[in-house]
Amino acid sequence: MTPEPAASAKVAYLVSHGWHVGLVGAYRYLEVGWGDGDYYRAARGSVGLALKAAFRSESTVLHVAAFNTPIASFFGSAQVVAIALSASGFEELTRFIHAAYARDASGRPAVVPVSTPRAASIVR
Repeated sequence: MTPEPAASAKVAYLVSHGWHVGLVGAYRYLEVGWGDGDYYRAARGSVGLALKAAFRSESTVLHVAAFNTPIASFFGSAQVVAIALSASGFEELTRFIHAAYARDASGRPAVVPVSTPRAASIVR
């Protein structure tokens, strides 16, 4: 894990998950990531799923995972990089993520059913 930036900076963390990168920071214990719908819902990733995601993706989803332990503890051996952002840059990033959620008829994020333990909440 990289050293913490100055206390006055807003911080986002990039977390390497191999094929995907997660983003932690809009809320301290919330990770989001974008990816292919079939890949994220699969029990295990594979080269075939990665190629399909890259060249013939039929859907995308926004992966959302909540956790309540320190970032370094929760992500274990994953590479985590801290990125210092200005207050306006952090706010713009937060708005971008919020706007990425597809909404149902009542305006709530549209949740995609998942059946794998590696998946948290997935929204369109």
